[in-house]
Amino acid sequence: MPLGDSITEGVNGGYRVGLWRRLRADGFTIDYVGSQHDEYAAIPDQDHEGHPGFTVGDIMDEAEAWIAESKPDYILLLAGTNDLAWWNVEGPDVTAERFGALLDLIHAAAPEVQVIVGSLPPMEGENEQGDARATLVEAYNAAIADHVRVRAANGMRVSFADLNAVLSVADLYDGIHPDEAGYEKIAEEWYRALTALPGF
Repeated sequence: MPLGDSITEGVNGGYRVGLWRRLRADGFTIDYVGSQHDEYAAIPDQDHEGHPGFTVGDIMDEAEAWIAESKPDYILLLAGTNDLAWWNVEGPDVTAERFGALLDLIHAAAPEVQVIVGSLPPMEGENEQGDARATLVEAYNAAIADHVRVRAANGMRVSFADLNAVLSVADLYDGIHPDEAGYEKIAEEWYRALTALPGF
């Protein structure tokens, strides 16, 4: 289950296209699941849970129902961009705490599901409060990585894929969303994270 916001929905399928092709080329049988369907995706498997504009809280409100309906084995979770890019009165650490609560909710709903958390891609410019997006992203990514480490140490089936590390602002088309080359880099990192899992 690709789960997140507009970066998960992507343009013409976004990272989901490159990831699907890599996995199929290696002989894996995969099935994307989710309530959303992207008719423009350049692959036959167009299901996902990428919801443009959704915040971490918005995803929390719906995640339990989505998981119950789709019954995923793996979740690729990329969320927080909309919390930071526009208004972030509460600060990135509080947003990250909410993200940790989202992980707990997913685990309670489906403890057998393996979640891979992606760090947010770089962002340029300032949000509506005048905060540098790059600074917010750096703090948020560090905090959610800590949340993942703590929960993994306590037995939760969760791991971390550092998408931010393979991207730069040159991979963005508008300062926030990846371009085609950026989505290919994200696809490669998701691929590495998935295929590194025991038993995948």
